[in-house]
Amino acid sequence: MFKFSGKPLRERKRAVKSFTLCGAVLTVGMSLFVLLGESTPVSVDHSRGTSASEISVARREIQAAFGDRYDVTGAKVMEQEPTAKLLISFDGPGMAELSWPDATRLTVQLEASDIPGPNSYSLDPAPPAPRGKEAAYKIAVQYVKERYPWALTAQHHETHPVGEKAAFGWITSWRWVRNDVLMPRSIDVQVNRAGRISQLLVNQAPGELDLPKPTVTEEEVENLVRHRFASRSSTVSAVTLRAEKRGGAWRAEWRVAITESNKEPVLVWVDAQSGRAWETPPV
Repeated sequence: MFKFSGKPLRERKRAVKSFTLCGAVLTVGMSLFVLLGESTPVSVDHSRGTSASEISVARREIQAAFGDRYDVTGAKVMEQEPTAKLLISFDGPGMAELSWPDATRLTVQLEASDIPGPNSYSLDPAPPAPRGKEAAYKIAVQYVKERYPWALTAQHHETHPVGEKAAFGWITSWRWVRNDVLMPRSIDVQVNRAGRISQLLVNQAPGELDLPKPTVTEEEVENLVRHRFASRSSTVSAVTLRAEKRGGAWRAEWRVAITESNKEPVLVWVDAQSGRAWETPPV
C-alpha cells in the first residue's frame, strides 16, 4: 500500500500485473518491455531511414540516463499504431526504445538475466550488493538523485522483488497523483543482485494536470463494463484511475480489466466523467 500525504491510498491493482508497474510484482524473466507492452516488433518492418536529429536525440537521452557509459550506434523509427517508437541500439548488449516524436518515454533493458553481467550500469562509487529491498531502494534513490532528481517529488514510491526470491533484483517505482487520479509521469528503476541498474523506464509526461473531478465511481464503472462488455462468467475489476491522452487531450479514465478463467485479461477504458467506453488504448 502506498502512502500519500500521510494517509494510505489504495492502488487499484487487482488485475494482472502487466497492466501497470505501480505496485506490481514482476514475474521471472519478465522485462519492462514485456510488462508495458513495449516489445520490439520482429515480424513486419515498418521502419524508415534515420536522420542525424534522431541519432542526436537518442544519444542525449541515453547520456542523461547513464552518462558516457554506453555508446549509441544506431536509432531507427518504427512507424507503429497508435504511436511511433525510436529503437536505439548500443555497441554491446542491451536495447532501448523512446516514444517518438515527443521523446518523453524511455525504456531501457541493459540486462535481462538473473546472473548480473558487465553490461548493467554501476554507480560511482559502486555500492555493495543489496541483500534486500531496503538496500536496493537506497541504490535506486542514489541513481535518480544523480540522473532524474525530479523523481523524488513523487507522492508514491514502492519497491518490489523481481522474480522468485528476487532472482532478478528489485524494482523501485515512483508515481504522482492529483485529486486521486494517477498522473502519467513515472519512473521505474530495476537494481540487480549485484547492485547495478539493469532496466529503466522513464516517462517525463506531466506530473500535475488540472482535470475535471471524476464523477463515475469505481462501482459504477465496473457495473457499466460488466453490462456492456463482459460475459456472465467474467470477473470485472477497475485497475486504475489515471490521466490518459486521447485525441490529443488529457482526461481521467478508468482502466478496467475483464478476466475469464484460463484467458488473458482484456482491458476497457472508461471516461471518468462521461462514462464513455473504449476498447482501444489511449493515443
